[in-house]
Amino acid sequence: MAEKRTDEKAEEPEDTKAPPAKSELDPELVRLPRARTRVRPIMALAIMAICLTIGWRLSGDLIFSRQSATPMTVASIADLEGMPDNRFVEIQVIPDRPQALRILPTGTSVGQVLVPALGSQGKLWLLLPATPWTGPHGTDERYRGRLTRVRDLSFYNTLKSYIRAAHNVPRPIPLSEVTAALANSSTSVRDIAGEEVHIEASTYVRVHEVANQRARVYAVSTDPYDNEAAWRLALEGAGILPPETAAVSSDPGSWTFEVPAPQGVAGIREKLVQAKLFAASADEIASTREGTWAELSLDGDELVLGKPQLGFQIQRIFVGASLVLASDAFVLNTTEEPGTYWYALALVLILAFFALLFAFGLYRSRR
Repeated sequence: MAEKRTDEKAEEPEDTKAPPAKSELDPELVRLPRARTRVRPIMALAIMAICLTIGWRLSGDLIFSRQSATPMTVASIADLEGMPDNRFVEIQVIPDRPQALRILPTGTSVGQVLVPALGSQGKLWLLLPATPWTGPHGTDERYRGRLTRVRDLSFYNTLKSYIRAAHNVPRPIPLSEVTAALANSSTSVRDIAGEEVHIEASTYVRVHEVANQRARVYAVSTDPYDNEAAWRLALEGAGILPPETAAVSSDPGSWTFEVPAPQGVAGIREKLVQAKLFAASADEIASTREGTWAELSLDGDELVLGKPQLGFQIQRIFVGASLVLASDAFVLNTTEEPGTYWYALALVLILAFFALLFAFGLYRSRR
């Protein structure tokens, strides 16, 4: 029996060790290889696509942000021909303010103003702040900002639809242009800025007429001219008002007289000053009438709209013109400068880092 126990003890392996205590780490588990982190291909590709898409959308802002803070000067609208967009430029133009459009994005209360440049034939638009408290201030009509294409605006389709609806705005046309167009049966005229305005028989027309050799005198009650009779005597004495001519209208404290003006309104004003009647003023007798281009005609050398008013002559004429948007039109965003996008470089670098990180993880997982 004693020999059998001795043999069993001899058969026990010499390197057998006692199990580790509960507070100790098992050395065999520590030596096990750590499982490699796997990147799911669909998730990695999705994140890479998102990063690349956002980075591509920010590429224009990044290029613009790296330009000089001193704008490139553009001498005239004609110099924009062939110029690349996404440039920081400065140009002197006059906004066609009657044609201004208020841009009010959803959820905002201020927005911006989009207005074509006068004389550009719809090839240059200005995007201005809607409030005078923001943006550059000046009276020299010089505008600086980011030059891009109108078609790149987020509301481009809405703008096209609005312009297609033919919202007419009256534009002043030289009388000589209207006379020549009527004489030659032309289908277009040029406004005072040189822009071409297309006309049809139904085109809206508004005329400003002035009475020939007559004027209107406004007299205000003052000491010693505090009634109509006193003013009549004063105006008669100044050689302005014919005798026994009553006021055409009056209200408490003022009277209105219509007087002959063979030398025009300027002659009446000169007589008022000479007579020291400083409480009176002279102005034209004017009226405004509306019609269509088909109602305009020539009476000798005189323009006539419909049935002429006796003793009146057309002095100014306005023709309804719709907005024009050229296919390759530029827009100058005066609310943006290179410094506006100071964050673009950092954001693009962060996106590039995440795209490369997941690309590397995808590569490792496929090995």
